Amino acid sequence: MYRKVDDHITLSSMTEESARLLFPLFREDISELVRWFGFDEKYSLENELQYLAERVLPYDDAIVPFWDGVPCGRIGLYDHDADRHSIYLYYWISSRYRRRGIATVCIRAVLDHLRSIGIREVLFDVDRDNFASIHLLEHLLDAHVKDADHEKYVIYALELQ
Repeated sequence: MYRKVDDHITLSSMTEESARLLFPLFREDISELVRWFGFDEKYSLENELQYLAERVLPYDDAIVPFWDGVPCGRIGLYDHDADRHSIYLYYWISSRYRRRGIATVCIRAVLDHLRSIGIREVLFDVDRDNFASIHLLEHLLDAHVKDADHEKYVIYALELQ
């Protein structure tokens, strides 16, 4: 995937080069990534490169937002369900790049991409304490709670037309 979103932001499927450039920012925010996404504290660049070698595009992808040519986060696609035309999406924007509206415009662009490849439902598994993500999903993207029965997280759903 490649998409120019605006004058500052482009999106591109992760490559080995972008993984290497993004990894130091990933390590800076590792405590959040462990808490919110279940990453292992010892997650390494080698783990990332192994994932790149094994992923099955377009439904298993890591999409990198670039701000003025510099990688600044990751949007992950996983658990594609071909029968339901659904997929899970997670996102992380480096703490260095937050509060610029990057997540909102990037997720909207990824949703357009998913719509174009036949996805009808996007699911988000969100930590109950991640209030910024909950605000983005409920107020900016108009997602609704699909499953709130879990102690740690809530699953939001967004129907694509």
